[in-house]
Amino acid sequence: MEYLNYICTEPRKVLNFGNYYNNQPEIIDLKSKIEKNEISSIIISGESGSGITHIINAICNTHLHQNKRVIYITTQWLLYINKLLITESEKEQFNSFILAYDSIAIDNIQFLHRKTKQQSNFILSLIKLIQEHEKIILLGCSNSNKDITKSKKIMQGIILNRIELNQLSGYDVFKALKELCSTEDQLPEMLLYAISGYNGSIQQHINCLISIRFNTKLKEIKKFNLSVEDFDKEFELKKYFPKQQFRKSFIQTQLMFNHEKEKIKLKVI
Repeated sequence: MEYLNYICTEPRKVLNFGNYYNNQPEIIDLKSKIEKNEISSIIISGESGSGITHIINAICNTHLHQNKRVIYITTQWLLYINKLLITESEKEQFNSFILAYDSIAIDNIQFLHRKTKQQSNFILSLIKLIQEHEKIILLGCSNSNKDITKSKKIMQGIILNRIELNQLSGYDVFKALKELCSTEDQLPEMLLYAISGYNGSIQQHINCLISIRFNTKLKEIKKFNLSVEDFDKEFELKKYFPKQQFRKSFIQTQLMFNHEKEKIKLKVI
């Protein structure tokens, strides 16, 4: 099964509970239970941009610190693998590969929506198998309208603890981006704020920053006294988030920068 060597099966270490700024009581309770090993089957759901992948990776990284064997995969990858498993021997070998881990995270479960019965059964059977072997199963779904785990008929025999994430505010995303970017990146804070106004995943925001970094000379841009609107127009930020709407919370707040004291104040307008 050489194709197993071509997948990144490790969670992103930079995504942890420390740089996730959603203070929902459910998240605080979840973090405590994860640290105490009091929960083993979880579905993290919400809309795109609420930090589902961030939380899944944060849980995985907590398990790594507890010396658990952890694998992070996506539903898209499993659907691809399903096409390659022909014989019963190959299927058993794949199941053994997955069950060698203590904690198994399957993200983007929304991609099972309206898939064939054979495709859905492949992944649902895998989830059941993981539970039967008393392994930890983490599921992520970033589209409530395509969340098959809400169907009792589909999920027969599968019991999950559900955590519904609230949408992050633009300011929460700004704080996360500021935490994830190093000082060496020399990214203007107003640029980070302009990007955080768009409702997308943290990966989309990071990809946007990487693209801008490769296509501009940020050291020169840093000298400019650009407003949020200027940055938005200069870099056509909307093209990085084509299917996302502007965060409602973003237009209700405005960041005021005090560079002398190096503090950021949040002003409601």
